[in-house]
Amino acid sequence: MPDIFHGDPAPDMLLMSAEERAKFDFQAWIAKHPPSRVETVIETTIKEMRSSMGVKKIGAVGYCFGGRYVMRFLASGRGVDAGFAAHPSLVESGDVEAIVAPLSIAAAEMDRAFPAEKRRETEDILFRKDVPYQLTLYGDCEHGFAVRCDLKDQKKKFAKESAYFQAIRWFDEWVKN
Repeated sequence: MPDIFHGDPAPDMLLMSAEERAKFDFQAWIAKHPPSRVETVIETTIKEMRSSMGVKKIGAVGYCFGGRYVMRFLASGRGVDAGFAAHPSLVESGDVEAIVAPLSIAAAEMDRAFPAEKRRETEDILFRKDVPYQLTLYGDCEHGFAVRCDLKDQKKKFAKESAYFQAIRWFDEWVKN
């Protein structure tokens, strides 16, 4: 997996104390990882996969921060053939407008990073396009559910596992076939 964070991933907020969370400057961290810096890594990876590795089709997966880049690389000429994003963040309408390849989204009902308004805007844009898409809303789930959740909570465990199988089915259809 390419290191799109250049050795500087965001800390896992669930593992941080309240004091540590209060001190973490998310906006400063985001500013150190602009699209121009992140996309260079992804472009280099795609080029290497297509050339020396001979890869014919590429499916991209993104969780949270990575979801936006899945969408950006589904644009014409960007090199990704199908994508899956779980609880994406920082999504802009222009990213969605540019999509020309199949996209599946696993969205959380309670998500400040991809709230209902942004989710509906994304779905409205995709609805107008001639591109296969799927947007599944997982009820009673928070941002990050597809990566980490309370596995003792049957609803959250079901959602996490369902999002995983959603991605598998999507890529079986749009990359494997």
